[in-house]
Amino acid sequence: NTLQFHLDSTKQFKYISLPAKYKNATTTKQIAVSENNNNLMVYFYMYRSLIGQEGYIYSARDIPPKDGEFGWDYVSEKKLGKNWYWVVFD
Repeated sequence: NTLQFHLDSTKQFKYISLPAKYKNATTTKQIAVSENNNNLMVYFYMYRSLIGQEGYIYSARDIPPKDGEFGWDYVSEKKLGKNWYWVVFD
């Protein structure tokens, strides 16, 4: 089975709750998906609080996220490999 979704054109990103067998892929049991400029990004939260968040981002076109991409100000990113980033938002 695959996860399927459709982003509303008025929204910048969408939260998706993961099925039970994928719940350990992130600490919040959900992911955020953004599709901007023909680039699909999937954000796997590893830490999230009222003052910031950190996690892994998969970027289909290997483009790092921008300010506001997932509703937060961009702080930093570390490229981990092709298409993968560790990001910090504030």
